[in-house]
Parts: sequence; C-alpha cells; structure tokens
Amino acid sequence: MTNQICKESPSAHPISGKLNCLREQVTLKRLIKQAYRQREIAAIFRMPPHKIGDLTKATFSNIEQQSIEYGTDTLSPWCERWEASIECNLLGPDTDLEVEFDLRSLMRGDAASRAAYFTQGINGGF
Repeated sequence: MTNQICKESPSAHPISGKLNCLREQVTLKRLIKQAYRQREIAAIFRMPPHKIGDLTKATFSNIEQQSIEYGTDTLSPWCERWEASIECNLLGPDTDLEVEFDLRSLMRGDAASRAAYFTQGINGGF
C-alpha cells in the first residue's frame, strides 16, 4: 500500500518527492493506529463500531442488529443499575414511586422482522 502512495506522489524535485512519500506513509500509519485505538476503546465500553463512526465493516442490516444488541447488552444493564440507585438513594424506601427508563424504541427489532410481523398480522386479521 505504501508503494502505491510513493508511486502516486508526483514532484518536480526527487528529494521533495521522497519527503512527501515519507510524510504520507507516516500519516497512513498514524491513521491506522488511531482507528485501532478507537475500536479498542469502543470495545472496552461495549460500544458498537458504528456508534463511534467506524463504518468500515458496516452494512444496513448489521448496523440495525448492532443497535438492538447495544440496547440489550450495554444500555439495559446500566439503566437497571441507575433505576435501583435512584429508587434507593433519591426516593428512599418509604415511597411507592418506581423509576424505569423507556428503552422500547431501541428494542423494536430490525425492519425485516417488523415487516414480516405486520404482514402476518394484516393477512391473519389482527
């Protein structure tokens, strides 16, 4: 890949052409390292790659599925902890109030599943 960059770097002077080639190689290596670090950090926080803007391996269907998994695997456990903490520390044991985060919009399912569900319901007579 770096050889292609070097061949495609035209310059009037051979030394400045080599410097441009070197600069482009360093920039490319830095970008690759940065992307790798971003994916590592996202994995630590259980974030899907598309949530941090990494769309290198993304398709519409796997982004939909990753969004659903993000809601169930990442957000839901944290929301349950926050709900329990708010109920315990802010509301206290003497109240009948409950705290619940609404994550239904994240758990709707992918477009193909919803379309099949509605088609079956319409054909079956909801």
